[in-house]
Amino acid sequence: MCGRFVLFTPADVIAAEFQASPIPRLTARYNIAPSSTILMVREVGGHNILEPARWGVVPAWLRERAGASQLINARSETAAEKPTFAAAFRQRRCIVPADGFYEWQKLDSRKQPFYFSKAEGGLLSLAGLWEAPQTQGEPPCCVILTTDANELMRPVHNRMPVVLTRQARSIWLDTGITDTDALMPLLAPASDGVLTKWPVGARIGRASEEGSDLLSRVGR
Repeated sequence: MCGRFVLFTPADVIAAEFQASPIPRLTARYNIAPSSTILMVREVGGHNILEPARWGVVPAWLRERAGASQLINARSETAAEKPTFAAAFRQRRCIVPADGFYEWQKLDSRKQPFYFSKAEGGLLSLAGLWEAPQTQGEPPCCVILTTDANELMRPVHNRMPVVLTRQARSIWLDTGITDTDALMPLLAPASDGVLTKWPVGARIGRASEEGSDLLSRVGR
């Protein structure tokens, strides 16, 4: 799964990377938790827009949505078939920009968090799906798609967020593409060498913790 991520790249750099507009206000975040306001990129009328979104979706089919648990991830292998995400998979795809993300490795008596980022530096393009807001005036909401772990991730966790390649980004955002068979190959685990990782401190387990020092390597 993907339960925490990081975004500190300035908004104007993100907008330039995705050829998107407008440029929203952005505060660097080093411990983004579910229900937070994040940024997402989506296509509207043939142009990419960069806008705030809430991380977490409450399924529209729930009769009692107030207070219901939010879904923050969706399995890429089955999202196109599940009633909760099938329509969004065809019509409402997005990218969540991130500088990195965290995952926890289960040890005998504790969990060790690791930070994953792009090996060569720069932004990660996490594949997502978005939904319209539940209440007028609120931002849209979104989930991050996950896939099987690659070799780097496997010792830590059996799942990882889908990291889109630069070539895959334009296809994923293209609202004219609704054929799931054309989209599924984009959702493979990240290739070897794309990511790097190192262990970080347990403070990130508390959503109230913030600051660039959360990325500091601990141990060996």
